[in-house]
Amino acid sequence: MHRSALVVLLSQALAAWAKTPDGFEPASNVDLIVAYSGQPALNGVNLLKSTTAKQPTFGTAEPLTGKSYAIIMVDIDIPTNNPPNTGTFLHWAQTDLTPQTTTSNVGDKAIHTFSTNAQAIADYKGPSPPAREPLTHRYVTILVDTSDITPEGTSALQALSQRGGVQVNDVLTQAGLANKVVAGNFFTVTNGQ
Repeated sequence: MHRSALVVLLSQALAAWAKTPDGFEPASNVDLIVAYSGQPALNGVNLLKSTTAKQPTFGTAEPLTGKSYAIIMVDIDIPTNNPPNTGTFLHWAQTDLTPQTTTSNVGDKAIHTFSTNAQAIADYKGPSPPAREPLTHRYVTILVDTSDITPEGTSALQALSQRGGVQVNDVLTQAGLANKVVAGNFFTVTNGQ
């Protein structure tokens, strides 16, 4: 009896520790701080569709030492013709991000941000969950260290340009980056809000 209670408590603690949603791979337990017009989009908070229409500010609480990063944002709750199964849709993929030496503020928190002059693999598209179950969608954002990416890995990342049905973990595995996720997070948007 005590053992099962301990298992439940441990699983709840691990779920609270995870920054990406339960079951999402590749997972991260380090906060990627994401904010829309200064409003944090962290740990599953529900935001209005209008709030998320434009590309967010993002960064990390601690400075990162890599020379190049990529950000990927994916909706993991796309309705299918076989409910409750869901598909995916890529909302954003930007590579060649470099850490900035200065910080920006999100609320009362200073974050270490990134910049790039490179063309996005997939330009930012704001969340827009359709009027089909599930009405609330989870939007996962991960930051990947691409400092040691090979030319073959760079080519593999181009698969992210195919937005519908993208399997982020598969793409990162092919690019040799599945174990290079340094931070992540998620928020939700509900149809009609």
